[in-house]
Amino acid sequence: MENKFLKNKIFKSFMKYKHINISIIAISIIICIVIFLFIDKNHYEDEDDLDLGLEENITKISQVKEKKSVNIKKPNRVENLKKALEENDETVGWVYIPGTSVDWPVMKGINNDYYLRRNEEEEYAFEGCIFGDDDSVFEPFDKLSNNIVLHGHNLDDNPDGKRFAQLVKFQDIEFAKQTPYIFLTTKDASLVYEIYAVFFTDTKFGYTKVGLDEKTQQSMIDSAKQRSEYNYDVIVSGKDKIITLSTCTYKYGPYGSVGQENTRFAIQGKLLEDGSKLKEKIELIKNPNPRQPNLK
Repeated sequence: MENKFLKNKIFKSFMKYKHINISIIAISIIICIVIFLFIDKNHYEDEDDLDLGLEENITKISQVKEKKSVNIKKPNRVENLKKALEENDETVGWVYIPGTSVDWPVMKGINNDYYLRRNEEEEYAFEGCIFGDDDSVFEPFDKLSNNIVLHGHNLDDNPDGKRFAQLVKFQDIEFAKQTPYIFLTTKDASLVYEIYAVFFTDTKFGYTKVGLDEKTQQSMIDSAKQRSEYNYDVIVSGKDKIITLSTCTYKYGPYGSVGQENTRFAIQGKLLEDGSKLKEKIELIKNPNPRQPNLK
């Protein structure tokens, strides 16, 4: 009898704890399910955010690529040239460089001294005007010189200054990236030159020579590239027709000093085929070791 009573007590205790354990297990399962659902929800939300982020990045990259590949229209300066010719029949062209005030007629006198201190109206002006080298042939197009050389004063190395002082802007790499072309309109052609060298040089370097043979022209082009402040991704050969913009610089000394008298700042570009696609902006890197002018 006593044993039966004891068995009943043990059995009741077991059943009591069994219900408790089942309850604990059930609660634990419910908690695990809730936690799992919460984590899973956040996981998908994170994936959605990640997908959205990737889509945004892809869109941005595409926009950058599209911006780099945007083609610009060739500016028209034909009417400007016609008007300039009416005012002075020694006008041989019109030069334009975006982002600068270089948007002027190009004169050509009896020699390189005539327009040195004269403006387009042939009046005295200390800053002169832009004039073509007396060896350069501007027209007809089939006789165009293999090196069109334009001269202009730089009075103070001020990028906002007069005449070719504006070329100092190219000493800023960001400006150079956004300005890859020089536009020249002649009496019978609208020309686009792609810049391949921006450099300081001594006057002994024959970068303004006109009528060079192919081999000598190639040597001059290669030397200009070695001097360039930037490495342009532009292939140029001795067969290409080029343009040279030449001006003073005060980087190596003040006005009248040996350093100033014997050095120049120059830009060169190669003539593109008519109809070439023009980029809005280019990639550039600094030349780590540009060849320096010989100041002796």
